[in-house]
Amino acid sequence: MKLNIDGDILSYKIGFALENESKFFVKSNLDKYIKSIIKDSGCSENQVYISGKGNFRNIVTDTYKANRKDTPKPKYYSKLRDLMVRDWKAIVVDGHEPDDQLGLDQTEDTMIGSIDKDLNIISGWHFNLNSRLVYHVTDEEGDRFFYKQMLMGDNVDNIKAIKGIGTKTADKLLDAIDRSEWDTMIMSKYEEHFKDQEGKHWYQRFVENTQLLWILNKREMPIEIKG
Repeated sequence: MKLNIDGDILSYKIGFALENESKFFVKSNLDKYIKSIIKDSGCSENQVYISGKGNFRNIVTDTYKANRKDTPKPKYYSKLRDLMVRDWKAIVVDGHEPDDQLGLDQTEDTMIGSIDKDLNIISGWHFNLNSRLVYHVTDEEGDRFFYKQMLMGDNVDNIKAIKGIGTKTADKLLDAIDRSEWDTMIMSKYEEHFKDQEGKHWYQRFVENTQLLWILNKREMPIEIKG
């Protein structure tokens, strides 16, 4: 099985931890870390992915991750990226995010290595880089996670959804009705909440959020978009 690794996570995780160390020490620790996660995942192959140029979500709306624009990068951010490309043959992903490429490349013989909760939309095998936990996500579990995100939004990525809905309330709303009614319920929540806000039609906000929150993969997005 191949471990497909979110290299952007490593750029920050290792970069911030080793800001006061030498370049040689940073390279050595990057190599040790990648080897350790490959071993702990039980995989025999690996592929690293890092972000490149462009992201279609920034075309959908200029508010996507706008809250992160002033977030500083670690001292060795560029150095770590260069090392991952040179020594670990990292794929540089253009036009969308490494998360999307991890989703598109997920098969029965791959495992996603990350700490990003958003990747729980993707069915198949996962490996948490922090806890070193291997777990499996079904299609149904992945779709449910996406619907919860549509209700809650994502503060980390500056995606606004229904104010006041957290994970417990989202679960209750989804559990209270049949799966076939989820789309209607969520759209009614969007209409009620965004009807008169920001000069933007509620359905436009609804469609935008599906585009921002759905991680690209081989499965079709469960929400049907009209028009």
